Amino acid sequence: MDAGIFLPFEDGMFGAGVFGEARFLKDRKKLIYEINSSGIVTRMEVLDLSRELSIEDTRARIRR
Repeated sequence: MDAGIFLPFEDGMFGAGVFGEARFLKDRKKLIYEINSSGIVTRMEVLDLSRELSIEDTRARIRR
């Protein structure tokens, strides 16, 4: 895999697993992108750790 594209929740936060996959690629010097709900894709130069949800918070959101 040479790159990854990731969809955050509507508030811009990433689920724990999604963020982990993005980190995995970034650590291996692969390109990562973010896609929003409108379909706009932007390159993520830096992973902002403040946008990572905990496992518990991620589970709570997907169970809504």
